[in-house]
Amino acid sequence: MRKRYEKYKDSGIEWIGEVPEYWEIQRLRFLCDIGTGNKDTQDSVLEGKYPFFVRANTIERINEYMYDEEAVMTAGDGVGVGRVFHYYNGKFCAHQRLYVFKKFRKCKGKFIYYYLKVNLAYEVLKSNAKSTVDSLRRPMMINFPVSVPSIPEQEQIIDFLDQKTSEIDSLIADKEKLIQRLQEYRQSVITETVTKGLNPDVKMKDSGIDWIGEVPEHWKIVKLNFLKKKPFLYGANETPDDYNPDLPRYIRITDINNDGKLREDTERSLSWEKARHYLLEEGDILFARSGATVGKTFIYKDDAHKACFAGYLIKYSSNEKIMIPQFVYYFTLSSCYNFWVVFNTIQATIQNVSAEKYGNLSIPVPSIKEQISIVEHLNSKLTNVNDLIRAIQLEIAKINEYRQSLIFEAVTGKFKVN
Repeated sequence: MRKRYEKYKDSGIEWIGEVPEYWEIQRLRFLCDIGTGNKDTQDSVLEGKYPFFVRANTIERINEYMYDEEAVMTAGDGVGVGRVFHYYNGKFCAHQRLYVFKKFRKCKGKFIYYYLKVNLAYEVLKSNAKSTVDSLRRPMMINFPVSVPSIPEQEQIIDFLDQKTSEIDSLIADKEKLIQRLQEYRQSVITETVTKGLNPDVKMKDSGIDWIGEVPEHWKIVKLNFLKKKPFLYGANETPDDYNPDLPRYIRITDINNDGKLREDTERSLSWEKARHYLLEEGDILFARSGATVGKTFIYKDDAHKACFAGYLIKYSSNEKIMIPQFVYYFTLSSCYNFWVVFNTIQATIQNVSAEKYGNLSIPVPSIKEQISIVEHLNSKLTNVNDLIRAIQLEIAKINEYRQSLIFEAVTGKFKVN
């Protein structure tokens, strides 16, 4: 049990709750200056002298600096809006869509960093301005309430949180390394099985494809174009509606997790009228065609809810007389497929693999009987691995929740830091 302060008072802010009796509640505008950066991504330089903070955790470089001071930064719109990414003290530059908090008064910049990191996105985005993307407006922030202890107490809280979050981050990093090793093992098992089969004594032949290597002598190598039941189909270019269980779910690239499952926190819907040409059937595979997720795949199982798909995804429907879709999906989880995606990615303004490119993807084709055996083998062999990965991911989520709770309680005085 952590030690509490002797006396508390009602902060007057529901989500803050009680604070130590002598702590003040100040509006953010009285504690610092709030402005935005003035540079765009095109201003970055690969070997620049100074850090250039952009709208994500990524830090680029630039040859001129805009600030030389202590500052805290958060995204003003887009992915990560309201989430506090950066704290820095020194010479740096900031993207024009970042809000920059600086020239701190009655408070330490690092204290504001911790305070906003756990509170800003959650509270402000309850009533955020919605247009094509979520956005964070200046009027939302200037009156944001901050619980303010004395400067010496802030310094104690900063030191405490620096130490504790460092320990937590190290623990999370160890668990993430374990997940990476398990994912590498899973991929090696999949790659070996979908290219070599289950019989270790079978006679092999050169596939004629460098990134596939040898395959069983009786297997064929066939392009995906000749294994499809219907033409490849690009998804709908429609703005999604709020989620409605009576309407088809609208699947977008950002809805697909790295484990091939759909996120539950990003559910959106599309009307039946708009979705009717893009409805998915059992076994349909979605290929991501552009951006950082190019090559990512998802196989649809019609066991829960009807779904349709968005424009940056391409649908492949397998001819199950010659190729079962689960085998194709497992092949897209192999290192062979990853190599092919990298090799075929078009480097323009964004990464891109078109339906035509996917149609030219060469894939090993065993008999249907072997395909079924391989899929059943992988389903069984990888169940424990997948369960272990999910268990570790759940542990990481719980540790992150603890981290957030620890920071919140420290910066709002729910316990006394010694």
